Amino acid sequence: MRAPWILLPLLGFGCDRQDPISLPPTGSGPVDEVDQDGDGSPADEDCDDHDPRATPGAAEVCDGADNDCDGEIDEPDALDAQTWYADFDDDSFGDEDVSLQACERPVQYVSVAGDCDDERAWISPAAREVCNEEDDDCDAAVDEELMLHQSLVTIHSGLREVFQVQPENGQHFRLSEIEERLTPYEFSSLASDPGSADGTVYAYDSAEGHLYYFDPCNGTGWGVGPVDSGRLCGISFGVDSRLFGLDVDNDTLVEISTVDGSTEVIGLLDIDIDDCGVAFSCVKQRMYGVELPGGNLFQVNLDTGKAQELIPLAVPMTSPGLAYHLEEQTLYLGTGTELHLLDPDTGEAEILGSLVDSDDLAWVPECGVNPPADQDPSP
Repeated sequence: MRAPWILLPLLGFGCDRQDPISLPPTGSGPVDEVDQDGDGSPADEDCDDHDPRATPGAAEVCDGADNDCDGEIDEPDALDAQTWYADFDDDSFGDEDVSLQACERPVQYVSVAGDCDDERAWISPAAREVCNEEDDDCDAAVDEELMLHQSLVTIHSGLREVFQVQPENGQHFRLSEIEERLTPYEFSSLASDPGSADGTVYAYDSAEGHLYYFDPCNGTGWGVGPVDSGRLCGISFGVDSRLFGLDVDNDTLVEISTVDGSTEVIGLLDIDIDDCGVAFSCVKQRMYGVELPGGNLFQVNLDTGKAQELIPLAVPMTSPGLAYHLEEQTLYLGTGTELHLLDPDTGEAEILGSLVDSDDLAWVPECGVNPPADQDPSP
């Protein structure tokens, strides 16, 4: 009967007493909000909690993300959106009056403005100003600097060489030698179109009666076709970039096709000519000519072919050539051995210097060369 006595002390010396564990009631304290991309916007407000570029209230930029969480990406009001200009003629210049903002280039829009005519691709700030009563280069001026990058040249068919002529004094230097394969031909007349963007030069071969594309810088030529008229003494471009020539066998004005060399008779000159030079003023819209044997300066009516306004020249000529300076509005006359400045209204002539025996004069796009070091300009 001793067991109960033994158990009582053991019960008195049990484990130390501990206070109950207190747990906070559910929902009674704050819980950290989730922001996985660390952009300061909680996940339940952030439109993309994996991209720190996207957060409500941010500024939209062109980066392929919805920065301001408005459901649109790279919209036109993005801070770095670019201005694009309509380029409907595909000349790489846009119309500054037709523009929009965008992050990416829209179809038929470009980043460079300045096109003054977005319907014609040949008119742009990069175009060359030509003589056509239009502002080709979009600088708000019409038919200005037409002689920029133009050189005066002459052909010596006997030597088969092309010479560049200094217009102020007639000094000249050999520009090129006509290539050997063209040796049978006699290029006696040159013409370059002041109304074309490329300034293509044409040459007439009076020996064979053919029209050629001609590169005076290198003396090379490519056949256009036979000229089916009498012998021509001079060719020149006129209105609307049409090529004309004076037929000495029939004393007529003809129009020449630059496609195949075929001709159409415009009309009789009503004067007898054996040799001539012709030049056109696109500024005045007049065709001028000088002729032998009469030694007259005259104008050619391009509608009827009639020679008119004849002015006798007090200048002896053996092989006349004529070129019109579009800015000075004066004529340069090559007599065959001399270079003269000629007033187109009065026929008054001023000698500028001696000239190599020449067959024609023409303004052509410059070749970008200077007289070789071992070749002094001829007096």
